[in-house]
Amino acid sequence: MWQKIEQNELIYFTLPKWRQLGADVYISSRFGGVSQGVYDSLNLALHVNDNEKDVAENRRRFFEALSVPAADFVSLQQTHSNNVRFITKEDRGKGLSDYTLAIADTDAMYTKDKDVFMATFYADCLPIALFDPVNKVLALAHAGWRGTYQGIAITALRAMSENCGTKVADVLVSLGPGIGQCCYEVEADFYQRFKSKYEKAERWFKPGEGGKYYFDNLGANFDFLIDYGLRKENITKFTLCTACNQDLFYSYRGSGGSCGRHGLFGRLVEDHL
Repeated sequence: MWQKIEQNELIYFTLPKWRQLGADVYISSRFGGVSQGVYDSLNLALHVNDNEKDVAENRRRFFEALSVPAADFVSLQQTHSNNVRFITKEDRGKGLSDYTLAIADTDAMYTKDKDVFMATFYADCLPIALFDPVNKVLALAHAGWRGTYQGIAITALRAMSENCGTKVADVLVSLGPGIGQCCYEVEADFYQRFKSKYEKAERWFKPGEGGKYYFDNLGANFDFLIDYGLRKENITKFTLCTACNQDLFYSYRGSGGSCGRHGLFGRLVEDHL
């Protein structure tokens, strides 16, 4: 289960069980930063037109709270792709102070290296963390609807298996927080797109008004993982809806398209068993 941490003015969440097994994973919130206006206050992303000095200060505060060296940071230029990248210590620093130097056109990354601190950013899209505690492989994936439709979580799992020897039955996964079905209204063609590709699609949609539907992004990813062989008891859900909880998280839809980004972060550490 996710544990809420309040440290000075910061609020963030972590998975104590994963730490015991060798992975530190964090989800940030809006609290504890210096950004102003629609970015208030702990915007950690450089690509949303926030003041770069404010973002730098926000990151400094967050890294300091976690006792993470800023030099270990590595991030992506997320494009709603199905592209996955293996990360090593040679990638450290990419995207730290210059977004154009982040790893291009990539929406998931994984590592076996303890010397990297991986970062992905969100404002309604679904954060997905995947951890193989046997082979010590950690992955982060960014799943908006396009990533979900393309199977970004399964693509990351396949890469972990093919390149690091991961067995699916060993993998721990955490889903969310993202926009909930309560707030994710979509058009009929969106529904038809999923229905034409996936037999279970009707499970992820509820009819709305005017021929529209409400999409369960978390539910779709959960089903993909189960169908791929994940154990149900190995999947943790962080079910807070970002649009319903804009005091805590950023929401692209809830804000009308202008807001900061919270993050999903992860690094491998020594296990404590």
